[in-house]
Amino acid sequence: MKAVNYILFISLVAFSLSCKKKDIVVKACNNSFLASKIVPGDSLELISVNVWGKKATTYPLPSRFFGFNKNENCVYSIRFKDTTGEIHLYRLDLESKKIDTLTAINTPEPFESYIQWGFFYNDVVKKFYLSYFFYYYHSYMFGTREVSISGKTFTYDDTHLPANRPLSFLSVNEFNGDVYLDQGATFSPTTNTVRQTPVDLALSYIIFNPNDTMLYGISFQSSPTKLYKLNPNTGDTTLITTLPSSFDRIYCTTFDACNNQFVMQAGDSNPSLYWINVKNGSIAKIAPTKEIYTNLTYIPE
Repeated sequence: MKAVNYILFISLVAFSLSCKKKDIVVKACNNSFLASKIVPGDSLELISVNVWGKKATTYPLPSRFFGFNKNENCVYSIRFKDTTGEIHLYRLDLESKKIDTLTAINTPEPFESYIQWGFFYNDVVKKFYLSYFFYYYHSYMFGTREVSISGKTFTYDDTHLPANRPLSFLSVNEFNGDVYLDQGATFSPTTNTVRQTPVDLALSYIIFNPNDTMLYGISFQSSPTKLYKLNPNTGDTTLITTLPSSFDRIYCTTFDACNNQFVMQAGDSNPSLYWINVKNGSIAKIAPTKEIYTNLTYIPE
């Protein structure tokens, strides 16, 4: 079982004036996702995926990992500009497909070694969060950052965030703004504090479920791989289901809040999207996928 074990994490304050505010209308579940995929030539693109067979939309945004702001209907992504290591934050309006390029005015060094894992928008404090990891002078460095956006520039601020710790997968509580880090650590951006809750299991690909305010994640500690529910306040874990051996690789996860399903892309040579019912642990294939996704998020409509 090969799991991705390097992660990065950057945080961003983001309020987009260029993206039209989206009217949120309650509808039936539409089972639509945004995904980033690797295409020939080792380039990247952002696509929409509708599991009921509707034609997918491709967006002109090179994006390995991205953050979706559902209130503004925009996608944000950080990517190298060129071989100089200069970094830009891209903002994509999903309706118009217009892309704005935002420039960093205080890029931390050595930023050219960053590896991204994924953005998470936090509507409570109007920020995105992303973990970072880099290898520099024979040493590994980890941490978190916040990035404030003003017009077409953004600035870093990691004063209050945990540094030099092996952050991995994370998620955001959309109700109180808590940012869930690794091994029971929770950062509160409203108080700039970190609380630690003892957790017995190391969980990867953690996702927040707004229906029960619990976290769901994958444990690779023993074979076969398992999906657990984690109470972020107590550290208690509950086994949801044991994953089939055919899930030898897990590429990305998200949570379909409308259907109360943990969603994952798994497999090897023939990856597919799967639903896991977090109430009874049942697993169902949503749809086969031709490409491996590097990031996945559910799009409520």
